[in-house]
Amino acid sequence: LTSGLTYCSHGVRMKGGQAEDCEAPMETGEGDQGDRYSPYRPGALAACVCTPGTTCRSVISKANIASVAGTILLRIALGTLLERFG
Repeated sequence: LTSGLTYCSHGVRMKGGQAEDCEAPMETGEGDQGDRYSPYRPGALAACVCTPGTTCRSVISKANIASVAGTILLRIALGTLLERFG
């Protein structure tokens, strides 16, 4: 990430040479300090996902267009089949 923060606040757990999940913190607790006890840092992702220079906006736009096109084609196909076969 360009911010220098990692998503895993306590390190990454590896399995078979690949990242499996974030390491759990050694302590557990509840209350206002819940972020300190969470293995994840979601704020690190939210700040960098759709920043200038990334293609996430175009990917989301293309996915929306594909979704609408698929819905239209499916409705035409099912409408034709229902008209013919009842």
